[in-house]
Amino acid sequence: MTPTHGEPSPAVWKVVTEVYAAYMEKDRPRLVGLFTDDCTLWESSNPRTRFGHEMKASAAEPEAWRMPVALRAINPDISVWAHTALVRHELQAQFADPSLDESLRVTAVLRRTPSGWRIVHHHEELLRN
Repeated sequence: MTPTHGEPSPAVWKVVTEVYAAYMEKDRPRLVGLFTDDCTLWESSNPRTRFGHEMKASAAEPEAWRMPVALRAINPDISVWAHTALVRHELQAQFADPSLDESLRVTAVLRRTPSGWRIVHHHEELLRN
């Protein structure tokens, strides 16, 4: 099956941008609801692989993270194959102290479920700070 490479996929991109909106609003239940239980999460800031079920189990606990003042997802490149989507984009994190600003390269794999698109793999890599 040929992917719809680089074509707009509003439903898929909406899930990705919703992750960042929920994060900024500190809405953990909404945030973790966008990931499947068996989702894998790879982040530059965390050397171990995390899983969706771990994130959901700790949904009520506050996380100790530096909160940016703004997150901006840019330059999306989206491929869709039936019930699977691949999203590549950059994420710009702006902090109150501009010396802490970060740019990340992000890859997300999504699966179409009965309740909509959900993230099954999320990988963030720090480009520079």
